[in-house]
Amino acid sequence: MQNFLFSENIRPKQAAEEHALLAAIVENSDAAIIGQSTDGIILTWNAAAAEIYGYEAEEMIGQSVSLLIPRDRGDELCDILEKMHRGERIRAFETKRMTKSGKHIFVSLNISPIKNREGELVGISSIARDISDRKQAEHDLMRSEERFRALFENMKNGVAIYKNEKKGEDFIFVNLNRAGEKIDRISRQEIIGKRITDIFPGVRQCGLLEVMQRVYKSGIPEYHPVHYYEDGRISGWRDSYVYKLPGGEIVVIYSDESELKQVEQEKKEMERQLRQAQKMEAIGTLAGGIAHDFNNILTIIIGHAQIMEMDIPAASYAGSSLDELTKAAFRATRLVEQILTFCRHREQTKEPLSFSSVLKEALKFLRSSLPSTIDIRQQIAEGDYTVMGDATQMHQLIMNLCTNAWHAMKESGGILETGLEKVEMEEKSPGRFPELQPGPYLRFTVKDNGRGMSPQIMERIFDPYFTTKNQGEGTGLGLAIVHGIVTAHGGVIQVQSSPGKGSTFEILLPVYVRKNIMTRKDNKLSVSGKNERVLFVDDEEANVRMLKIMLERLGYQVQGFSESIKALEFFRSHAVHFDLIISDLTMPGLTGDRLAEEIRKSDPDIPIVLCTGYSGTISPEAAKAAGITEIIPKPFDRSRLSAVIRSVLDKRKKE
Repeated sequence: MQNFLFSENIRPKQAAEEHALLAAIVENSDAAIIGQSTDGIILTWNAAAAEIYGYEAEEMIGQSVSLLIPRDRGDELCDILEKMHRGERIRAFETKRMTKSGKHIFVSLNISPIKNREGELVGISSIARDISDRKQAEHDLMRSEERFRALFENMKNGVAIYKNEKKGEDFIFVNLNRAGEKIDRISRQEIIGKRITDIFPGVRQCGLLEVMQRVYKSGIPEYHPVHYYEDGRISGWRDSYVYKLPGGEIVVIYSDESELKQVEQEKKEMERQLRQAQKMEAIGTLAGGIAHDFNNILTIIIGHAQIMEMDIPAASYAGSSLDELTKAAFRATRLVEQILTFCRHREQTKEPLSFSSVLKEALKFLRSSLPSTIDIRQQIAEGDYTVMGDATQMHQLIMNLCTNAWHAMKESGGILETGLEKVEMEEKSPGRFPELQPGPYLRFTVKDNGRGMSPQIMERIFDPYFTTKNQGEGTGLGLAIVHGIVTAHGGVIQVQSSPGKGSTFEILLPVYVRKNIMTRKDNKLSVSGKNERVLFVDDEEANVRMLKIMLERLGYQVQGFSESIKALEFFRSHAVHFDLIISDLTMPGLTGDRLAEEIRKSDPDIPIVLCTGYSGTISPEAAKAAGITEIIPKPFDRSRLSAVIRSVLDKRKKE
């Protein structure tokens, strides 16, 4: 150890004591202290060196220190020796060393020169500490951070990390993962270091900021259920979980639930539509039953009125009253048809129909339905407004547009004005409807002086489920259905509106051009019978009595029954005596179609006429299969009934 002591003017005894003290310090140090010559030969080796490297002092003294340096650090010794000889200072550094067992360890190394009294380099000392455990911990930590980073970046949910500002009143972005960038449509570079309230001002309204503030103060994690976020840049449904890190940072893990919410809303809408359909089905069933009973009543009224007309002069007061009575009864018939149309219990088929007639009937219905604060006006120009269309859909089109106009004036009332006129679309006319083919069209307008619409709302009014009405007042389907009906009938629809100035809907539909139609005068005269025998069956006694009188006055022999089973028994015993069967459809015991089947078994050729107060209960195909020759809807007038009976009987004679 004498190489370490170069003090001047020290007595031998004192020098020996200092030498012994220094040797003890070196030997008992927990760091590996190695003394070596200027060419790297080991001169001293303490106990800590033996423990760290696995070599005893006897094994290493006289050996080159290069024995401890791994191959991948082979140039390290030369670099150290060169710097020492040049007098350069070597700062402490970390490096690898190799133990006796060949294991590589990490050490923190401090290299110092040993000089004599003249300042000449005579040796080198190295102090090493085993830092393998620390390096392993750092490696594990780095791997952990890499795993956290991978997890952070690859999570499906958005993750945002914040530090607090103003004692948790606001929060500043520290980091945002890729999912968060995608959900919020913003990059982390744009937001790091900025306040959440500046980047996402809607956090106050949706309640998330309040949750973050509570979590920061309490340290207790909170789940913020699905909520709607909206600002001037983005909007959508969010689901958030907020917690606090030990370092005080706030973490928000969130997901975009917009698609799921839309699916839920669509499911709810489908369920609502199903419930509505079930309601309409129930109403339709009720309407069908009412139509049947009501038409039976009207049949009795009309029948007896027309029987009385046979005996009372038309020019008399009584005759005039009977005429008015009959007209009123037929108006009631049309009202029943409207109810069935409204409940969609009529087949939707396109046929030539008068749009003006449908409009007038719809407006009558609306006048009795809408409040008196709505002044309904109509302007129908003279002309033929026949279109090839479905009456139910035309009725629905008018009702939807007028109901929409009423909603716009619901609060303060107003004027609902409808207009109908014919226009001619020319081939080279630019106009506002370039998509229409040349030809005659009807222009139908619905105008209100309600609250009007903004351009933004007008862009979406024909979108399904879009509505400006309050919850429970509309489905958002009315105008979408109107648009679909107009398009399906080859027409177009446009709207003009502005806030506070009302709205005007304009529809153009192609006029149906009649070809080769022969006209004839309406014949109200009844066709007389030729004493043929008729079996009439109806469960209403009043109908049986009325029809028996009417047909007998028309020249037929009539046998009437109010019970279908008794009628069948009578027919089977007197089958050869009847020329025609007339039966109601809906009856207890045997229904009209079942009765027809049983009668056909006894007489396959006998004609059978079916009367029904509601034709929706039997299809033409089912009627034909049951052997029914003709169907007459109730109520019917004398001329119509006599014409059908005469036609059926004459046809049988020809066969």
